[in-house]
Amino acid sequence: MQHKPNLLIVDDDSVTADMISQALGKEGYALTVVNSGAEAVRQGKDRRFDLVLTDLRMPEQDGMDVLAWFRKEQPDAIVLLMTAFGSSHSAIESIQQGAYDYISKPFKIDELRQVVRKALSARNVAKAELEISEKEEFESLIGRSQSMIEIYKIIGRAADSDAPVLILGETGSGKELVARALHEKSSRRGFPFLAINCSALTESLLESELFGHEKGAFTGAVASRPGIFEAAGRGTCFMDEISETSSAMQSKLLRVLQNREVKRVGGNQIILSHARIVAASNKDLASQVDKGLFRQDVYYRLNAITIIVPPLRERRQDLPELIQYFLKKYSTPQRTIHLSQESFQQLVSYDWPGNIRELEHIIQRAVTLTPLDTILPEHLAIGERMQASTGILETGEQISLEELEKRYIRYIYFKTLRNKARTAEILGIDRKTLYSKLARYAIDQPEEENRG
Repeated sequence: MQHKPNLLIVDDDSVTADMISQALGKEGYALTVVNSGAEAVRQGKDRRFDLVLTDLRMPEQDGMDVLAWFRKEQPDAIVLLMTAFGSSHSAIESIQQGAYDYISKPFKIDELRQVVRKALSARNVAKAELEISEKEEFESLIGRSQSMIEIYKIIGRAADSDAPVLILGETGSGKELVARALHEKSSRRGFPFLAINCSALTESLLESELFGHEKGAFTGAVASRPGIFEAAGRGTCFMDEISETSSAMQSKLLRVLQNREVKRVGGNQIILSHARIVAASNKDLASQVDKGLFRQDVYYRLNAITIIVPPLRERRQDLPELIQYFLKKYSTPQRTIHLSQESFQQLVSYDWPGNIRELEHIIQRAVTLTPLDTILPEHLAIGERMQASTGILETGEQISLEELEKRYIRYIYFKTLRNKARTAEILGIDRKTLYSKLARYAIDQPEEENRG
C-alpha cells in the first residue's frame, strides 16, 4: 500500500491552524495539528513526520526551535516555515539552518498546496547547513515582498557555493547589497569583499585592477601589485556592470572562470585565484549575447546561479519599510524626522525610475533641508516640483523612455548645480557614462545652461 505522507502543522493561532488543516486534509495527507513548539517536539518524539509546517513566531519555543529539533532528530523530515513578520535575516537564516522553504503570510491556499507538493516530491533535496551566529545580522536587504523572499531563499542556498553568481537588475535596485549578502552569509565572510565597477575604468586600468601588474609593466608601475582576483584570497570579487567589458577582457575573464588562473599584467607566473566571482549587470546579458555584444561562453560560466533583483516599482509593498529605514538612518539622536501623510502618499505613488538609490537620496535631502521635524511635500524633490522643472509628470503626456531619461538626467544635473560627480552618484552610473549621456542629450550646452 502506498505511504500516506505524514504532516505536522504547528501554529499558535488555532484559526490559521484549522484553515491549513482543512486545506491540506483534502490532499489526502495524514495530519497532526498542534498549537505550540513544545507540543510539536513532543509529537516528534512519538512518531516520524515527512513534512513539518510551522509558524515562525510563537511563545517559548518558536519555529526556529522546531526546525532545529527536527533537523537534529528527524533529518529526513522537510520543514517549511511561515510567518507574517518576514525579514531578510529570518528568511536567509531559516534556509541556511535547513528549512526547505519560507512562506510569507498571508498566502493563497493553492500556493500553499503547491509548495507542500513540491517539498514532498523533493524530500532528498540538499539543504544548506551553514551555521549562523545568533548575534550576526544583515539588515541592508530590506523587504517582505514575495520577490524579496525568493531572493533571500536563493542567498541562503547559494551563499556557501563556489559557483559564480550573476545578479541582474536595474540601476539602483540593490544588486551590490545582494552580492554583499551572499558574502556575509557564507564561510567567506572572514575574507575580503572587493568590488569594482567595470564601466568606470579604461580597459588597461581595469585589467590592472582585476589581474594586478608587475613592476615596470607600464608607465607608472613603480611596484608590483596584486589584482582583486588575487587580493581577495578566499573572499568575493564583485564585478559590477560586467556587460561593459570588451570581448578581449571577457576572454581573459574566461580563464579565471574556467581554471581559476590569473596572470598579472607584465608577468608570466600563473597565480591561482580562490575567490568567488559575483557579477552584476543592468542589461539582459542573454539578449546581449544574441546581439553579439557579450561572449556566450563567458555568459554560460557566469550564469551558474542567477538572481534577478526587481525594480522598486514592482515591489511597492516594501516601500513603507524602506522609507522608515532611511528616515531612521538620516535622523539623529537629537532630531527624529517623520513624514506627513501627504509626503508619504507622494513617495508611495511615485514610480522610482532611480529605484532604491533614488529613494535614499530624496529622503536624505528632505531630512537635511527640512527646518521642521516633519517632512512636508514641498521638502521632497518629486511631484509638482519635478513636474515644474522637467515635465516628467505632465498629465496625459505620452513620452518615450529616451525622453524620460533625458528629462530625469537634466533634472538631477541642474538640481546638483552641475556637479557631475554628485549627479553620477545619484543616477547610479559612472562619470564616463554621464558625460556620454550629457553629450548625447545636449544637456550641457549653453542654451541648456541658460534654461537651468
